[in-house]
Amino acid sequence: HRRRARKRGNGGRCTADELVAIRIAQTDKHGQLICWYCGKPIKGTPHLDHWIPLDKGGPSDSGNLHYMHARCNLEKRAKHPNELGRLI
Repeated sequence: HRRRARKRGNGGRCTADELVAIRIAQTDKHGQLICWYCGKPIKGTPHLDHWIPLDKGGPSDSGNLHYMHARCNLEKRAKHPNELGRLI
């Protein structure tokens, strides 16, 4: 992710502590990680997604990264949130 962000000049960096904070923010009161895209609990390995894709100018910082189901991430692809009908 960092290499692609550098190549596009998007900037941003996310530390391991910030990734832990993202995971905590997306965890419900039962301790389950919730998908940012569909809102359902994530079973298995989550994907770390750039909400605004790198190729659309999104940075690789903690404000742009969210955990999602693998299928939700693959469905979203490199679409901008506005293309999905969602507000930023």
